[in-house]
Amino acid sequence: MATEEKLLLPLASRHLLPQDWADVASAFESHADPRFDIEAEQSFDRVFTRLMNLAAAAAPRARLSRPAALSERRGRDGPRGPAR
Repeated sequence: MATEEKLLLPLASRHLLPQDWADVASAFESHADPRFDIEAEQSFDRVFTRLMNLAAAAAPRARLSRPAALSERRGRDGPRGPAR
């Protein structure tokens, strides 16, 4: 972006005519920024919702499996771990 601001835009402002600028503006009007496209936003919202639902569904299992693993280890090695 710095190159455009330092080199290209000053040259363009000196050499392009009003009609040239109108042509440039017209060319860019047909190119939508996907970050602001409503369909893309809705698609990202669906993906985000799916990921959050999957994470929420996995969270109880992760919480349950960790204490179960700890209690299994404690039962085998005693409450403080293996004997020293």
